[in-house]
Amino acid sequence: MTGRRLGAALLAAAALPALAYLLPPRAILARTAGHRASLEAPELEAQGILELRGAATAPLAARWPAPGGLLTLPARILVATPGRARLELEPPGAADADRPFAAVRAERVVG
Repeated sequence: MTGRRLGAALLAAAALPALAYLLPPRAILARTAGHRASLEAPELEAQGILELRGAATAPLAARWPAPGGLLTLPARILVATPGRARLELEPPGAADADRPFAAVRAERVVG
């Protein structure tokens, strides 16, 4: 029994220097955020069809009817680093200023 305790104590003593190399969580997050901010990645843009069903159609159903509880509209999403994204609906016949959108910037949702 004493041999096991002695072995565990020796193993723990050998592992102590490794703890000196671990950064605190805040430092890890700060370094990650700094690295992410330094990335100069281009914007990503995709166009397609947004499909909404059931209760998700309620906010848009007044302007665009959803027969059978299914609403499909052309849409475009733009994603840029760090932390920016914009989803724009492109319904036929709608002016650019009248297009509904949702945007995320600096962890805030707008639209």
